[in-house]
Amino acid sequence: MRNLLRFLGRYHVFILFVALEVCAYLLVVRNRGYHEASYLNSCNAATGWMYGLRAEVIGFLQLRPQNRRLAQENARLREQLQAYRMGDVGGVPAGWDSTRAQQFTYLPAQVVNGTVHRQSNYFTLDRGSLQGVRPDMGVITTNGVIGVVKDVSDNFCTVLTILHKDSRISARLTGTGYFGSLTWDGHDPSVMQLNDIPSHIEVVPGMEVATSGFSAIFPEGIHIGRVISFEQRPGESFFSIQVRLTDDMARAGAVYIIGKNTQAEQRALETQTEGTGE
Repeated sequence: MRNLLRFLGRYHVFILFVALEVCAYLLVVRNRGYHEASYLNSCNAATGWMYGLRAEVIGFLQLRPQNRRLAQENARLREQLQAYRMGDVGGVPAGWDSTRAQQFTYLPAQVVNGTVHRQSNYFTLDRGSLQGVRPDMGVITTNGVIGVVKDVSDNFCTVLTILHKDSRISARLTGTGYFGSLTWDGHDPSVMQLNDIPSHIEVVPGMEVATSGFSAIFPEGIHIGRVISFEQRPGESFFSIQVRLTDDMARAGAVYIIGKNTQAEQRALETQTEGTGE
């Protein structure tokens, strides 16, 4: 109390001045229509600005859960689209197996760490075994292929990206029926190399390159990039094709982890056959 009285005693002139100014302002506003209208307009403008700022702040804070919901919805739509494609666009063919159509599942995830300029590049995703992730699952974005899950913990997983010296993706030249192995030479992170395409095939720049569907990881038809150049080395009967990636790996954020329900069965059978061949 003593400090309050001391404060009032020291600044009583200034406080009195401010109080008189406020009273004068209120008298002017109440007795003159123009000033009253200006005051009300100013108050409305300030109030509107505050409400607008509040709405923007709330909207920003809700972006993450909204993006999560949209990603989950997109994952469900991708599953339905994959089933629709396998069921034939023109109708359900005879002998069509609905369980086969639903063999791929999509789990939304987010890139939380990663590199693109090394020889061996990895991404870290915020999904793990508790969310159903396991090694050898594919990872894609809305624009292309990211890579394959390598290691998994409870809530995170690491992905061996397509920009890795050991990465091998089965890819097809759309419209030709021919497929090869898509690799990276470790130089430009936006360009990969498609090998094992026979030299008698007509290849032109701009041709689309997509997943072949022959692996136990990725479904068929996921866009990867387009041909920008090609060459045939002396003494070889195959092209070396340069492919410009559609997706910018350095800006990867929201991704989808692909699970194939029959992957283990397919891998076991292929391993058994390879062992018999030896």
